Amino acid sequence: MNSMINGFLTVSSLEGGKIQLDLEIFQLNSLIDEAIEEAVVVNKEVDIVFKRSENFTVEADRDKIGQVLNNFLNNAVKYSPNQKVITISLEKINEWRKLW
Repeated sequence: MNSMINGFLTVSSLEGGKIQLDLEIFQLNSLIDEAIEEAVVVNKEVDIVFKRSENFTVEADRDKIGQVLNNFLNNAVKYSPNQKVITISLEKINEWRKLW
């Protein structure tokens, strides 16, 4: 319940232009690995495969990106048929990173 309320407050702050970003440089691959580990602990029946082409260093708000990843994985688990493999891919396209 608290995370839902915090999520609503974050969206409200974002829409109002009042959100504070704590930018830091980190390995995106490591954060994705952590989010996958969390999702598998909570949902033991799920199999998540992470396809990566290389390690990516990014400058972003690690906590907020982590929240997005957790939401992404929770929705994938929730809306995927039972015993399906969930695949996450991360690739470089020019100067951009694509996560899907």
